[in-house]
Amino acid sequence: MNILFLNISTANPMLGGVQCVSYNLYKYFVSQGHHVVMLAWKKTIEDSGKDFCYMPDSNKIFSDRNEVFLKRVVKEHGIQIVMNHTCLEPYRAKVIKFLSKQGVKIVNVFHSSPFGMFGVNKYKRLQQVKNKKIKGLLDCGVRLGFLLKYRYWLSMQAKYGDKTVLLSNRFKSEYCFFAGRKYYDKLLAMPNPLTVEEVERCEKENTILFVGRLSPEKGLNYLLDIWNILENKYTDWRLDIVGDGEERQYVEHRIGQLGLKRCNLYGFQKPASFYNRSKIFCMTSLFEGFGLVLTEAMYYATVPLAFNSYVNVGDIIDKGKNGMLIPPFDVEQYANTLSLLMDNPILWKAMSEEAVKKSYSYSINTIGMQWLRLFEEILH
Repeated sequence: MNILFLNISTANPMLGGVQCVSYNLYKYFVSQGHHVVMLAWKKTIEDSGKDFCYMPDSNKIFSDRNEVFLKRVVKEHGIQIVMNHTCLEPYRAKVIKFLSKQGVKIVNVFHSSPFGMFGVNKYKRLQQVKNKKIKGLLDCGVRLGFLLKYRYWLSMQAKYGDKTVLLSNRFKSEYCFFAGRKYYDKLLAMPNPLTVEEVERCEKENTILFVGRLSPEKGLNYLLDIWNILENKYTDWRLDIVGDGEERQYVEHRIGQLGLKRCNLYGFQKPASFYNRSKIFCMTSLFEGFGLVLTEAMYYATVPLAFNSYVNVGDIIDKGKNGMLIPPFDVEQYANTLSLLMDNPILWKAMSEEAVKKSYSYSINTIGMQWLRLFEEILH
């Protein structure tokens, strides 16, 4: 098959979860003998690949030059299937409309919760308004305007796409709220694939691990408060934080403010060795699209704990079997649950074994084959 990946930025796996998933699928399809072209608006210095190409007008969603370029790419490469990875910026739907008229099949890939788009306020100018009443009114107006546009974009995306793939069946009702129930039959669910670095397994240490961006939605404030409750009691345990981002200074300040002694901030690192040696993985996010780090941790027999703060976390963690779910943002209960695992090596061992078993269902071979079967079904 000849497949076109449509990306906002090229699938550079160092840029984030969407790029990592996209790049891993790209490598898998190529390994199975398929021809894959990466097309993006933005290029990074780490991009590499003979079939990576970029829109000539990178600052425009669509233009005459981009239209001519798209036509040429589709024709020269004999494209049959387009994987649209730009769904989180749905105003690019006009590109999907154009591609649908070029005789190709289109699969929209939604890498987050449809409602999650409203979890982050992108209107920074609003933060400069000091009057709370005016700010509240403006916020309502902005969100209403965004809602109407969002519904229009998603319905266009759904109309011109042959299928829309969500991360969980639980997201179908959210998607239909925006795009309309008439597109329900075009929806299906497929989780993100897990690709991990193989390392020689080592003896686990008394380490609690966080891996991710240091950004507001990751809830690092909760994690540090939880560790503050436990650190003095568990003098042979430590907390390792792997990642970087806009909240690094806040995290450093908060560690000092709380006087935490065994809380290590490593910055950006390849996480495999950290997963491998840690016993417990902690997620404290306000929301997530999928939570790929949970499946990564499970593969390395690191038991995951998470707030039950987003719709499909229960697809990954079977509460009490291969991990623990805690009511959203209850710091004391989270600390108590973490303490239970730290005190009970037999319980931890049983959960870690179940976590490894669950991670196999997310392997790149399993998920990759599901994608190829879907493509065959659409083409025939």
